[in-house]
Formats: sequence, structure tokens, C-alpha cells
Amino acid sequence: MRQEDAEKKQFKISLFWQNLGRFVIEVLGRSFFSLKVSGLDYVPRTGRVLVAANHKSNWDPLLLGAVLGRIRRPYALAKAELFRNPLLGFLLDRWGAVRLWRQGADVGALKNAIALLTSGEMLIVIPEGTRKRENMLERSLPGIGYLYLKTQAPVVPVY
Repeated sequence: MRQEDAEKKQFKISLFWQNLGRFVIEVLGRSFFSLKVSGLDYVPRTGRVLVAANHKSNWDPLLLGAVLGRIRRPYALAKAELFRNPLLGFLLDRWGAVRLWRQGADVGALKNAIALLTSGEMLIVIPEGTRKRENMLERSLPGIGYLYLKTQAPVVPVY
């Protein structure tokens, strides 16, 4: 077994939970947030890709994962604090979330992210590292640059 496969195997991806979550989140998004989607044709259907998204609401990563899940299975870096909630942690594990400890550089999360990208997966990252309420882009943290340099994955910006 290749190292990438061994590292990827640790994720408890469940198509059942992923599809159910995608359906529920999209219904909520369309009902309560006027979710409108455009530009999915810019997201590669195969091969490694970094999706760099801004983050204005707690719902953004969930809605983004649901929408991108229409075309291929998304993985995402998620702050480790989210896993403290037992239900959310259970779901995030099955939706392909990679735990990221935000106190300093999380070498383990970066290795997992690199393994996913080098094996041809799509990875959602929040380059600014946290929610921003303003309509302005903030300075990105170095993680996305590091992932790009290590994997040469195309970067698709999402707003």
C-alpha cells in the first residue's frame, strides 16, 4: 500500500453520511440563505485541486462542501475545535474533514493535506484561517502557499 493510500485510509469517509449531509445542507441553504451557485465549471472534475474560500459565516464551509460534492468528493481542513461537539465531530469525520490545530503550524494536518492532494483529491481551505465579516480579503496565512508549493495543485478561488 502506498504511503498516500495509508494516510488517506485514516479518514472515515462515508458516502451515506456525505450524501445525506449534502442534501440537508443544500435544502437549508436554498431555504434560508438564498443559495445561488455559479462557476462550478471552473472546478476540475479530476486531479488535485485546492479550493481557496473566504469565510463570512459559520455555514460557508458546509454549504461549499455540499455544492462541491455535486461534482466530486471534497475534503476540507477544519479547525480541531469543531470536533469537540460529538455530533458535529462524528459528521465531520465522515464528510472528509482534516483536523487542523490552529496554534502554530500543524505538521500532521499539513502532511494529511499533502497526501490527499498528491493522490488527486480536492481540498477546501480557508486561506485567512478564520471567519471575516467584512467584504474585504485579509492577508492569507502561509499554509495555502506551502500546500501549493509542495503539490503544485491548481488553486480555485471561491467567494
